[in-house]
Amino acid sequence: MALEFIKHEDDKAYERAALFAKLPELVKTYDERAAEVERLEEELRIAKDYFNEVSMQQIPEIVHAAGLSELRLEDGRKITVKESFSAKIKDESRQEFFTFLEDREETDIIKLHMAFTKMPDVRRKQLIEFLTGYEYDFEMKEDVHYQTLQAYMSRLLGFNLEEDERKEIIDAEKDVPFEKKSILRKVDVEDFCEIFTFFTTKIKDTKKKSAL
Repeated sequence: MALEFIKHEDDKAYERAALFAKLPELVKTYDERAAEVERLEEELRIAKDYFNEVSMQQIPEIVHAAGLSELRLEDGRKITVKESFSAKIKDESRQEFFTFLEDREETDIIKLHMAFTKMPDVRRKQLIEFLTGYEYDFEMKEDVHYQTLQAYMSRLLGFNLEEDERKEIIDAEKDVPFEKKSILRKVDVEDFCEIFTFFTTKIKDTKKKSAL
C-alpha cells in the first residue's frame, strides 16, 4: 500500500511538472496576443477616425458644394448625405429642461429613478403602496433616456423634415405661443440643451439591387 501511495504521488508530481513546463510558453503567447490586440485596436481607432472624416466631412463638403444632398456616380452607386444631430441636456440646466417640458405638457418622457436605504421586506412592500407613509431616506433622480431625448429633439427641432418644410412651419407659427409651437429652432433650446449637428454619408450600389 505504501509503495502504491508513493507511486501515485510521483505520478501527480510528474503531471504537475508537465503542466508547469507549458506555462512559460503560454505566458509568451499571452503577451504576444495582448500586444496584437492592442495593435489592432489602435489600427481600428485610426481607421474609424479616417472613415468618419471621409463620411462626415469630406464627402458632404463636396456634395453640398454642388448644392445637392444626393447624387449618382458613373458606376451606378448613389451617394446620400444627410444632416444628423446629437442632443445632451446640460447638467446645470436639467431642472430648466423639466420646466420646459411641463410648460409644453410633455413630461411623459421623463423617467423617475429612486434608490432607498435597506429595510425589511414587509416595510418595502408597504412603501411601494404608500411611499410617503414611512420616514426612510431615499434618493430620487429624474432623467430622460438618451434615445428618448434624441427622438424628442428630432421631432421638436424638425430634423425629420426637409429644410424648406421646417422653415415654412417655423414661419407659419411665428405668432403661436412658444409652448404651443410644434417646431422650434436650436437657439430656442440652447439654454438647457447642447445640440451637435453633423452629416452622415450612405453609399448604395443600385446596380447590384437591380440585378437581383
